[in-house]
Amino acid sequence: MRLLRKFFALSRLERWLTLEALLRLGLARFWVLTRRFPQVTPLLGRAGGETPAQELPPEQALYAQRVAQAIHRVRRFTPWDSNCLAQAITARQMLHRRRLPTTVYLGAALNDKQKAMIAHAWVRCGKRIVTGKEGMQRYGVVAKFSDEDIA
Repeated sequence: MRLLRKFFALSRLERWLTLEALLRLGLARFWVLTRRFPQVTPLLGRAGGETPAQELPPEQALYAQRVAQAIHRVRRFTPWDSNCLAQAITARQMLHRRRLPTTVYLGAALNDKQKAMIAHAWVRCGKRIVTGKEGMQRYGVVAKFSDEDIA
């Protein structure tokens, strides 16, 4: 009940973004689990590209922040693992739909304990890191994807 009250206390736009984030997170997770990685990369944008890391107009920056908040709000309550890649796909799709420039970064690092490679994904829109900010400094960028028709 508390979650429903919180949901209905949100503005109409935030409720819509929350529902969209929930749906897109589920679809992204399903896609990641059922496809090979080369089939997933088109969801991330054009390989090798990078959008400028510049200040966005205030209204676009606010929208990017609201998308980030919606994904963050939903990811904790999904019955599936809404990992960083699913969040990155979701953020990129939600921002792309609104014609906001994004760059998706895929990074890798060495796990100190097990000496194994670990991966992470994060999304930048303008100067703002939308998803994956937690721990991204530990990872070296191995791939970038951007919007080719938005910049």
